[in-house]
Amino acid sequence: MSNIKASEIKHDLFIANILLVGLIIVLTLITYHFFPARLESLDVLLPQFLDGVQPKPVERTIFFICAVTLPLFSLGYVTLHQTKPCSQHNKSVNALNAIAPLFLGILFFSSLFRSDWIQFIFNGFLSSNNHKSVWILGFFSISLILSILLCRVNFKQHGLSNSHYQNINWIFFICASVLIVFAWRVTSIYSADHSFRSVHHLDAVLYSLSQVVQGKTILVDLPSQYGLFPELLAPFFKIIGLSVFKFSLLMAMLQITALIALFYVLTRLIKSQTIIFLGGITLIVLTTENVFYLAGFPDPYYQYWPIRFFFPAISASLFYWFCKNKSIKKSLVISLVSSVAILWNLDTGIFIFISYGAYLCVSYLFYLMSYPSYNKFKLEWNKKDFLAALAAHILILIITIFLFGLFLRISSGQPLNYTHRH
Repeated sequence: MSNIKASEIKHDLFIANILLVGLIIVLTLITYHFFPARLESLDVLLPQFLDGVQPKPVERTIFFICAVTLPLFSLGYVTLHQTKPCSQHNKSVNALNAIAPLFLGILFFSSLFRSDWIQFIFNGFLSSNNHKSVWILGFFSISLILSILLCRVNFKQHGLSNSHYQNINWIFFICASVLIVFAWRVTSIYSADHSFRSVHHLDAVLYSLSQVVQGKTILVDLPSQYGLFPELLAPFFKIIGLSVFKFSLLMAMLQITALIALFYVLTRLIKSQTIIFLGGITLIVLTTENVFYLAGFPDPYYQYWPIRFFFPAISASLFYWFCKNKSIKKSLVISLVSSVAILWNLDTGIFIFISYGAYLCVSYLFYLMSYPSYNKFKLEWNKKDFLAALAAHILILIITIFLFGLFLRISSGQPLNYTHRH
């Protein structure tokens, strides 16, 4: 298959994916407008699974729409693609080539309209209240135009080298990540109210941190549902002071760092710049939940993004770094990061630790096997290296937990209570 033909196929697949996502979003919004989700509606769709399956109304509706839309859309797209004459097909592709980047720009930057960050900048520094909406609209338009230009450059042949396309992908990914994450994450005390997102999401993670900053100790004075991350962040906020704005700003920076770490791995493992571009778009939209703004439900869920997301993303980048050129020092770094991840948040940290430990164990078994496909392990490490890395992996966890527990014990002056309840 020629490079031109392959490029055309990837372009068509990109257009098809964009149209499919747009169709699902439109159908979901229409469905929720005319038929609000209800818990009891499960009786109609899945009466035989009432005892074992209880999906939430939002997820159930989206899954149902996807299940119906995907096969019908695929069948219709393939049928039209095969039956249309070449000239008509080219005209439709050119039309969609202009629509798809526009849709992407709207999907990316729609959250800027209700962003505390953007409104603070324009209202506080550039304009009065009467002209605030004009500035915001202008900023949104610039962002949208940038998105369209970058999309079109990425999916049209201009004789650029692969490295130029890669640079374009990085520019778009970083710009979009910063704009969307800041719009989605950065907020202030003036936006904190009695809504669900503030009481059940923001307060759930900010309360424990505020108590530690004031001198309390986790596992002594109070529990922490989402891990010991307040103890790790408290020294930083004791220096700069704690506020809703500063906390949300740090969460945004951690989220961007995690996204860049995953995108770095993506750019190293995938050769097609088109697929890298589409993968970056998917990564941003999924991990920032930016599409919720389109549905009118802005809800930054800090418990997942980035508290539970940060260390798994960082560990993926570190594991790639380790696999490129294995060494004991790199293995020790991964072991230490996985141990700190357990302290940060047990829910995700424990799986980082177990996953890397399982990798070392399986690699050691591969080393013992005499199959030709496993000879590469013998060329990289010897048997003692795998055993030393595995032993160090376990030992580092024990030492890290012991030292951190000792630190909490000494700083609080009281024994730790692992069954603390309030």
